[in-house]
Amino acid sequence: MLAFLLAIGAGFASRIVQEPLVGALEKVLIDKIDIRTEEALALSYALSLFLLTLVLLLIGYGDPGAAILLGGLIGLFATQIIGAIRKAIS
Repeated sequence: MLAFLLAIGAGFASRIVQEPLVGALEKVLIDKIDIRTEEALALSYALSLFLLTLVLLLIGYGDPGAAILLGGLIGLFATQIIGAIRKAIS
C-alpha cells in the first residue's frame, strides 16, 4: 500500500519535473537531441518511478512493481481524473 501511495505522488510529480529535466538534458546535449513534449513527459514519468523504485528497494520494501506502475499512472493522470469526476458530478 505504501508503494501505491508513493507512486501516485511520483506520477503527479513527473509533470512538475518535466520542464527542469528537459531543460537540463537540452543544456547538456545542446543541439544533438530534440525532445518533444510527449517524449519529455514519458521520460520524466519513467525517471520518477525509477527513483521511487530505488528508494523502496533501498529501504527493504521488496518488489512493489505492480503497485508502482498502477499508482504512477493514476498520479500521472490525476488532474484529468479529478476533472472528469467533477464534470460527472456537476
